[in-house]
Amino acid sequence: MAVRTINIVEDNTAPSITLTLKRDGVAIDVTGSTVNLIIARGNTITNSGHQECTPVTASSGIVKYSPVAGDFPSAGKYVADIEIIYPSTAVERLYEQLKLKARKKVG
Repeated sequence: MAVRTINIVEDNTAPSITLTLKRDGVAIDVTGSTVNLIIARGNTITNSGHQECTPVTASSGIVKYSPVAGDFPSAGKYVADIEIIYPSTAVERLYEQLKLKARKKVG
């Protein structure tokens, strides 16, 4: 997965965030796996209890994460790890982090 920054507005719950998971430039087949997006601001995980991504095209490593209220509670910079739990129960966290930047909402 190439490192990229996603711009959002605090408290947004849409749209879903679509990700293509790659290792060394090659898509990771996540068929049968659980994929989690773990979002943090500083040392605080902001999406505890709601981290699972939905497969879009699992064989090509494409998943989506649907944010909920509280994932981006305030303006600022966030980072996210991608965690893959394979059917064998082996766990991989991708090296590159996703970066998110939330701006303050008006009103």
